[in-house]
This record gives sequence, C-alpha cells and structure tokens, in this order.
Amino acid sequence: MKFLKSMILYQLSDELRIIKTKFNFLIKDIHIGDINLLNTLFAKLNSKLKMSSKDVFMNARNVEFLNSNGEPTVFQQGENWKIGIAIQGFKTSSTGLVTPIWKIVSAQIADS
Repeated sequence: MKFLKSMILYQLSDELRIIKTKFNFLIKDIHIGDINLLNTLFAKLNSKLKMSSKDVFMNARNVEFLNSNGEPTVFQQGENWKIGIAIQGFKTSSTGLVTPIWKIVSAQIADS
C-alpha cells in the first residue's frame, strides 16, 4: 500500500445514488466527466491506476449524512446525493491490479 502524505479531496460534480451494502457503500452512476478527471489524477499517482466503471464501492466510516438544508440526517437509500471523496493512496494486489484507497468524506441529499 502507498499512502499519500496528504489526502486529496474531490467533490463529484453530479448527483448520484448510494446503496448501502453489508460492509460499505456502492456509488452508482458516476458522471463520465468525474471519471475522466479522476483518471487524470490517478495517472499522476500510478500509471496503472484507472477507474473504468461508473459504479464503485467506497467506505463511509465517520461520514455525516446531511439533508438538503445541511442538517444531520440518517442515510436514506433512494435519494440522490452530492458527495465528496478523499483519495488516500493506492494498493497493488498480488496479481498487479492497482486500486485506489479512498472514502466518502461528505454526503448531502441533493436538492430536488
């Protein structure tokens, strides 16, 4: 694992869906513009690091979920969310697959 000295914060541009799974969250339908920008950033961290799907799993430990007014709320599946992420580094598997170490750091219900 390679951790960055300072994590990189990134606010995804479009609303998206979040699905709670047993151990983390599935982020659905990430906008292609965000994927392209993240891939540009990832290429600077490691040439093998690339995001190729619109759906990714992320940890959301210690994130405060907010309603559309910015007040704390419980996670609500089925809502559209605006999220911010923290890229903390990357890890390489025994097969050579390079994946990001990242997590959700902010989540707010998008205005309808």
